[in-house]
Amino acid sequence: MLARPGLPDFEYIKAESSQDAFDWIKEKGDDLKLLMGGTDLFIQMRDKGEGPGYLLDIKDLPGMQEITYDKEQGIKIGAA
Repeated sequence: MLARPGLPDFEYIKAESSQDAFDWIKEKGDDLKLLMGGTDLFIQMRDKGEGPGYLLDIKDLPGMQEITYDKEQGIKIGAA
C-alpha cells in the first residue's frame, strides 16, 4: 500500500479471524504492528519517518468492540 506523504510504506492486512491474526503475528514478528484505530501509530510513523512493514487490522474481530457486564465476573471491555 502506498502511504500518504510523510508516512513510510507499509502493507495493510485485515485479520479475518483470531487464528488468522495469530498466524500473521507469528509469521511477521517484530515487523508487524496491530491496528485498532491507528491515530497514535500513524503520528509516530510520520514523525520518526519509519515504521513497521505490516499493519494488521484487528478491530473487527469478534469481541474487540464489545462491552459486557456480569455480576460475578464484572465488566469486560474489548480492546477497541
